[in-house]
Amino acid sequence: MELNRLCLAVIMIINVVVLIQGWRCHGCLEEERVALLQIKDAFSYPNGSFPHSWGRDANCCEWKQVQCNSTTLRVVKIDLSFSRGWELGDWLLNASLFLPFPELNALNLYGNRIAGCLENEGFERLSVLGNLEILQLGQNKFNSSIFSSLGGLSSLKNLSLHNNEIKGTISVEGLNNLTNLRNLHIASNHIEGFKSLHGGEDEVLKMSNLEYLDLGGNRFDNSILSSFKGLSSLKNLGLEKNHLKGTFNMKELEALSNLRKLYLSGNEIDEFVFSERIRGFGNLSRVRLFNITANGRRISLPLLQSLAKLPNLKTLDLGNNNFEGTILAQALPSLKNLHKLDLSSSTLDNSSLQTIGRITTLTSLKMNGCRLSGSIPIAEGLCELKHLQSLDISNNSLTGVLPNCLANLTSLKQIDLSSNHFGGDISSSPLITLTSIQELRLSDNNFQIPISLRSFSNHSELKFFFGYNNEICAELEEHNLIPKFQLQRLHLSGQAYGGALPFPKFLFYQHNLREIYFSNMRMRGGVPNWLLENNTNLHELFLVNNSLSGPFQLPIHPHVSLSQLDISDNHLDSHIPTEIGAYFPSLTFLSMSKNHFNGIIPSSFGYMSSLLVLDLSENNISGKLPSCFSSLPLVHVYLSQNKLQGSLEDAFHKSFELITLDLSHNQLTGNISEWIGEFSHMSYLLLGYNNLEGRIPNQLCKLDKLSFIDLSHNKFSGHILPCLRFRSSIWYSNLRIYPDRYLIREPLEITTKSVSYSYPISILNIMSGMDLSCNNLTGEIPPEIGNLNHIHVLNLSNNFLIGPIPQTFSNLSEVESLDLSNNSLTGAIPPGLVQLHSLAFFSVAHNNLSGRTPPNMIPQFSTFNESSYEGNPLLCGPPLSRHCTTQEEEASSLPKRTSTDDIEESGFMDTDVFYVSFVVTYIMMLLVTAAILYINPNWRRAWFYFIKQSINNCYYFFVDNLHMPSWLEVRNLLCRYF
Repeated sequence: MELNRLCLAVIMIINVVVLIQGWRCHGCLEEERVALLQIKDAFSYPNGSFPHSWGRDANCCEWKQVQCNSTTLRVVKIDLSFSRGWELGDWLLNASLFLPFPELNALNLYGNRIAGCLENEGFERLSVLGNLEILQLGQNKFNSSIFSSLGGLSSLKNLSLHNNEIKGTISVEGLNNLTNLRNLHIASNHIEGFKSLHGGEDEVLKMSNLEYLDLGGNRFDNSILSSFKGLSSLKNLGLEKNHLKGTFNMKELEALSNLRKLYLSGNEIDEFVFSERIRGFGNLSRVRLFNITANGRRISLPLLQSLAKLPNLKTLDLGNNNFEGTILAQALPSLKNLHKLDLSSSTLDNSSLQTIGRITTLTSLKMNGCRLSGSIPIAEGLCELKHLQSLDISNNSLTGVLPNCLANLTSLKQIDLSSNHFGGDISSSPLITLTSIQELRLSDNNFQIPISLRSFSNHSELKFFFGYNNEICAELEEHNLIPKFQLQRLHLSGQAYGGALPFPKFLFYQHNLREIYFSNMRMRGGVPNWLLENNTNLHELFLVNNSLSGPFQLPIHPHVSLSQLDISDNHLDSHIPTEIGAYFPSLTFLSMSKNHFNGIIPSSFGYMSSLLVLDLSENNISGKLPSCFSSLPLVHVYLSQNKLQGSLEDAFHKSFELITLDLSHNQLTGNISEWIGEFSHMSYLLLGYNNLEGRIPNQLCKLDKLSFIDLSHNKFSGHILPCLRFRSSIWYSNLRIYPDRYLIREPLEITTKSVSYSYPISILNIMSGMDLSCNNLTGEIPPEIGNLNHIHVLNLSNNFLIGPIPQTFSNLSEVESLDLSNNSLTGAIPPGLVQLHSLAFFSVAHNNLSGRTPPNMIPQFSTFNESSYEGNPLLCGPPLSRHCTTQEEEASSLPKRTSTDDIEESGFMDTDVFYVSFVVTYIMMLLVTAAILYINPNWRRAWFYFIKQSINNCYYFFVDNLHMPSWLEVRNLLCRYF
């Protein structure tokens, strides 16, 4: 009986599990799936940046930026950040779109340029969503009216409205209704204060559960302090970058008994004033006063001395201030209880390295970027801080060897000496005695660092070692010591001394590595696959420019943790391993560029389901582009300078997230497919130096985020598209608000000024342009091209373009390189081009232009020599040797005609040119006719029969009309030969 019951229970459990699994397999609820598609339509109109996964799968819980409850399968989180193009302008939101999600807990609408809500469709409609706790509305265009519509969302715990257009004095009623609010961010607006409809004490904020309040980047003055009395639970208060000046009245904050951190950077505070009996600040442990000495001010001594009245102040941030003189030395004794002091990026006297030793309680000190020079003092100063655990003196101009007294800092766990001019053998420095060190940063100095790290073999706590740009040397004797440390991050690069360096043997004993960066070192052998086998948690492996050779060998077992692999700029050869995708399935970044790889691209790349960046450029890879690329979430692809063949048809047709596609310098054929218009994020499209043909597709006009397009050195025909668009470089000033995936990751080779340059990332982020040179393009240059006033490079040379140079080219205010040479352009050079003050390269050589060249007294045009204008026989004026006639001078000053006028009305033609062209054409026709008759006997007989008949007709005409029988003799004579 018991056995039967047990079996019955097991069967019931199995049935329940099967039902649940079946329900889950069905996906999310239908009404919520439909509602999400309606949201997509609303945000995408007329052209949004929605993830393409929305709508492809019936299960909306699998869609990007959507999260569901694992039990109920209802949507609990929707992330719509940056889902609508910023360039589309302001728009109004229908908040009712989110009503079908009763379990919605978090809603992110960041960065969509929302200017408000439709009438009667505001956020007050969401008051029925009792689970909504997180609402992110930052980086939009909301104004102060937003607070009244938010007052009904009583369940909210986190609200962000930073970077909007909230101005003036705002009402506290809506905010005070948010009784459960814990975090409120309304920074970077234009708020001046708080008010109440009732006035008086009602103007006080009364959110009793609020713990974090960020009001930075507004226009509050000192009167704002009285508004905080009702925030009894407040722990963090941010008032950075406001209009607080002079005396800061701490008496107004005494009611904030839980206050722990106070952020006041970017104001002009001179002193803190307390009541006679300091109350309410027993928990205040951190004060941040970065950049309070702007406009030539110096930090005041009373300010620093008044801070000493805070009984539990442990952390003081005074970075980016002016401490000229002895102010710091005078104030230091009163700050004797500090544990953490940040003076980074401040103006300090060199004596500060000595006087800082008076705060013996310090455990953390930052003096990076303080313009310190000379050597570290041997006595007193830093060496007296025996409790110091973290020291940062990077980005200064300190020199010499490290003083031996640093060995006294036995508590040090983190030390950053990078970006100075320190030197000497690191093996003989005091650092080798500091066995408590966990993190050691020595980059950008002149240290001699043995690649074996033998001197640190006893540092059992060492986990992070950074030695970029030093002198890396090999030891005369190789040692097999087993180090006591287990590194997690190891960075080494620099000039190698003592011949080719061996791969360090201590790495054989490392099993916890997360990152390895070896670059610019001359090393022996190939890529050590044992390094991957021994460190199963390795996330990033960068072995760049190390002279590694041989084939790239895979580890014995797949490595599922590796996310970034860079083995570029070495001497690796043979083919790319066939199973590379199966062995590195978690890669997001892969660079194998600048090697000697050959063969085809393996189809196993399709297993790298998270791959965002792929760089295989500058190899000898051949074959066709694999179709597996379409299944990957690729964002940046670099395959230039290989031997790839075939078409683009199937390679990237579903790679809708692409931002960079560089396929230049290959042997690709066919047309540009129409699916190119679906790449809504495309910024860099480089297809130059291939064998592509056909017309430039109109779908390119859909790419509204283009920065650079290169279609040069192909066989494209047809007209130039007038509808091409390029985004403004102003867009890049807001890159900080965009996800990291939008940032370009690798340099690009771009031709400007007739020379190919490899542009670094920093330049690419502010550069735009178009290169259509060396094709078979015809027709006139569309005047709309002149409205692309943000581009820096425009190259239309070596085509078959006709007509005039558009007058609109004078609008290309940021253009630096303009090449229109080797076409058939006519008319005069537009005088408006002299307004292009950024122009550094200019060529209209080998066209049919006429009139006068631009005046050479214009600064930028005075630098262009004769080669910029040669091959235009009708051009005159400097720097050409041909002088302008009076008529040409007058013609150049006449109003310019349209292209139609030039074609229909222009009657000017050089007489000599006409006669020469006529004679040459006549002779060529005779020679061609004779050649045809000689080659083809049928045509020759027909031609002579035609001549014979014509002569007979002419003879009888003259006989009948002129009575001249003497022509008979002529006829008989001609018939004898024909």
